[in-house]
Amino acid sequence: MELDSGNIAWMLTASAMVLFMTPGLGFFYGGLTRNKNVLATIMQSFITTGIVAIIWVTVGYSLSFGPDQGKGIIGNFDWAFLNGVTAEPGGPNGAIYGFGIPHLMFMAFQLMFAIITPALITGAFANRVTFKAYMLFLTAWLLLVYFPFVHMVWGGGILAEWGVKDFAGGIVVHNIAGIAALVEDEGFYAEQTEPPGELTERVEKLQRAVKFAREEANNHEVTQQKVGEAVFDFLFR
Repeated sequence: MELDSGNIAWMLTASAMVLFMTPGLGFFYGGLTRNKNVLATIMQSFITTGIVAIIWVTVGYSLSFGPDQGKGIIGNFDWAFLNGVTAEPGGPNGAIYGFGIPHLMFMAFQLMFAIITPALITGAFANRVTFKAYMLFLTAWLLLVYFPFVHMVWGGGILAEWGVKDFAGGIVVHNIAGIAALVEDEGFYAEQTEPPGELTERVEKLQRAVKFAREEANNHEVTQQKVGEAVFDFLFR
């Protein structure tokens, strides 16, 4: 199999786009938290990039896409530290991951998803977990949940043998991240935290204004258009 420059260029572009989503996610979650927690929330996404990259190149890629252990659940350590993962198309032992792209390129592309998937979970425990606890959770979740699911679905494991296909990460990324976020939120943090002050005040103000405007409109037979104009003027002018 020969290398294809067009495929390589697109894979590089796609990898960069997914990578940029991770800091964007951090800023998005940071905007939903209180002012004192913005930096910590953003840094959880940024630090995920470094930690996951180290785990991925040491054992993560091998456990995810390496030769199967025999049960279809997890790979072995044959590709640990990227042993045998080269710039040649295809993979060791005749494995083919992508057409016309280097094996290293495929590894880097999959790394981007390994980075953003645990970062998606951080929104469930923003403000309520220490940085050290997040690092421990991140490492354990990757080894016990993410890598096995990647191998079972994308790495030719047991779910792939059953006919399960995941073309865009709906199972491997979004489903398991969502379930993990739900478990984190419901199982470990029953105490509710107050929402962001400024945003909450504006929403409550809008709700009171709409309720008052509707009541007054009904009493004085004012059209809904006038009600909308009055609410907009009251809030933003």
